[in-house]
Amino acid sequence: MRHIKGMVMVMLTFLSFGLLTSEENDVVFGKNAREAKSFVSKIDVDEYELLPAVVASEAPNYDDVNIGPLWLTETFILDEATKQGLQKFGTGIASRIESSYKDQIIPALGDAVEKILVNYDPTTLEELAVSKAPAAGRGEKIMHIYNSATGEDLLRFHVRLDRPPKRGHYFQFHYHLNEDLFLEHFALGSIYWGKDEPPRFSA
Repeated sequence: MRHIKGMVMVMLTFLSFGLLTSEENDVVFGKNAREAKSFVSKIDVDEYELLPAVVASEAPNYDDVNIGPLWLTETFILDEATKQGLQKFGTGIASRIESSYKDQIIPALGDAVEKILVNYDPTTLEELAVSKAPAAGRGEKIMHIYNSATGEDLLRFHVRLDRPPKRGHYFQFHYHLNEDLFLEHFALGSIYWGKDEPPRFSA
């Protein structure tokens, strides 16, 4: 019985030779890869103002990469928050808190941004922009998200230096919303610095 199964397998192997046409071969092995129909649809890079900041414009024109404007906008905002935070900290502060900032504060900010964008009119996402001037010294501002058409701030992302008695120094990250005229502090988290006072922000 075992020999019969073996013979059947050998026969099937021989029968399968030649079933793949030369045209199909070209597609499978990439000979005509440029002419072959892609499995994903083409994104129009010009459709989103923020897209080049997330996906390089020189990237290949894939057909139908299913990335929505909401995801692109959130990704762009968090990328800017990371860069501008590190710019604000300068090397003296960033060398000690960069990993905690990226691992704890940025994801928490992402949750807040997502809640805002979910209720935002998707047709006007391209009007969202971020400020480019973090505050130096002891200023709190890291970045503001605003509507470029109206100039209205939607969210203000800040950090302040807290000095609880006998507990050292903490960087306390928070945000404000325009819903209550930016009065309430919504905490994102704190990063411990140490007993010594940290340098002033560099931005």
